Amino acid sequence: MTNIQVTVTGAEAVATIEGHLTCGMVGVPVTFTFDETWETLEKTAIFRAGGESYCIRGIHSTATVPWEVLRKTGCTLYVGIYGVAEDGHMAIPTLWATIGTVETGADPETTESCDPTLPIWKQAIDKADAVFAAAERGEFHGYSP
Repeated sequence: MTNIQVTVTGAEAVATIEGHLTCGMVGVPVTFTFDETWETLEKTAIFRAGGESYCIRGIHSTATVPWEVLRKTGCTLYVGIYGVAEDGHMAIPTLWATIGTVETGADPETTESCDPTLPIWKQAIDKADAVFAAAERGEFHGYSP
């Protein structure tokens, strides 16, 4: 399982990852640790990769990487966090932390046929062959060739 840890100290965010990021992943957990300067701030994490950026508002200690930023292979995934004070003004934006590269993973849509699901044309031919064989055996309501 892939896990990401982000440690935030002042305006610096450092990300470490256990495992790999693959294109199409969903549900990758992120654990955040903040120093005392972040205690009273409303925190928002921004994930960025391949020209896409998605925010998660109101984070505390955990979040999930938005699946949208893991759609493109070969892109670097970044995270940045900003804190907003009670008066609504931004108090601390972090530098962007590099998480890792989104790698190519196994993809059933890139293969012509993948067991157990065959392409639709092959499924139709197999079904027609089975019906023909059943008809030849006389399995249709007493019909016998």
